[in-house]
Amino acid sequence: MNKTALGEIAKIERYPVKSLEGESLDEVEIAHYGLLGDRGRAVIDPAKEGFDRYFTAREAPQMLSYKAVLAKTNAQADPHTLPDITITGPEGETLSWNEEFLSRIQSYTDQTLALHTYDPATEALMGVDDEHVLIVSDASLKALQKQWGKKLNGIRFRPNLTIALDEDTPYAELEWIGKQIHIGDTVLQVNKRCKRCVLITIDPDSLEKDPSLLKALTDQDFYFGVYASVVKTGTIFTGDPVYIAE
Repeated sequence: MNKTALGEIAKIERYPVKSLEGESLDEVEIAHYGLLGDRGRAVIDPAKEGFDRYFTAREAPQMLSYKAVLAKTNAQADPHTLPDITITGPEGETLSWNEEFLSRIQSYTDQTLALHTYDPATEALMGVDDEHVLIVSDASLKALQKQWGKKLNGIRFRPNLTIALDEDTPYAELEWIGKQIHIGDTVLQVNKRCKRCVLITIDPDSLEKDPSLLKALTDQDFYFGVYASVVKTGTIFTGDPVYIAE
């Protein structure tokens, strides 16, 4: 098997609660379902089903002002259980995944909400939209920023892995679909593009909306980044070289 160098891991991001601010990491364990603990919890509307049951920042941008962090784990952490989390509120207050936190989010809507915790031992996907891992490249982010004409925070796209490419080729990740990428011991299968929605129009810092960012993706049919599934688990570090199997 021939492997070609693509670049290196520039950023690792994990989102322990769907639609809350996540955490930047220097290293992460890749479990069978993706980054350990990634989107292992979600706020839902139990009266709805499927994707529609998720209550997210699309409905309440204030959710992005809450930051969720996973409890520290060791290398022997059980990938079939979810570590505890800590949530930091908008004023720096510490919260837990409990009724107090739910009441905060409940105050933003008339819908009746509930907290949902996934079980990695029985569920193949956590609270992700489509696949295990979301990947973007620095070249694509730079190209979109230039097209948009404004400073672009890549966190708007909620990627798990940002790859700094050796060759500055925007949207090169589209050529990876159907192929496997290797990062240390980890192997990921790139499967499809990621269709974008109004969530990217929300500035994660100011919570202000700017619909022009979504319009800037018109030429890409509103796709940005690629989804990958886990073929082989392992540990990924920032700075790790990334290869594609040809």
